[in-house]
Amino acid sequence: MVLGQPAAREIKIKKGQTYLNFPVSTSSRLVRTKIKLDGKLLDQFAMKLAEANPQFWTFFDVSDYQGKTISVEIE
Repeated sequence: MVLGQPAAREIKIKKGQTYLNFPVSTSSRLVRTKIKLDGKLLDQFAMKLAEANPQFWTFFDVSDYQGKTISVEIE
């Protein structure tokens, strides 16, 4: 995904997977992020998504979605 352009990615959650990790950098700009399952909004938030060299990682709990495909949309 290239920051500054809207993008979406489908992610298959594997059996046993508990978290989806996001790289964060305080020097990055805020981007709006939406997580959906079958078009239904699960969560939305703003974060400083790192393009490279993250300072830390944050996570979204996907344990309830094992075996399913979720969509992550970045605006």
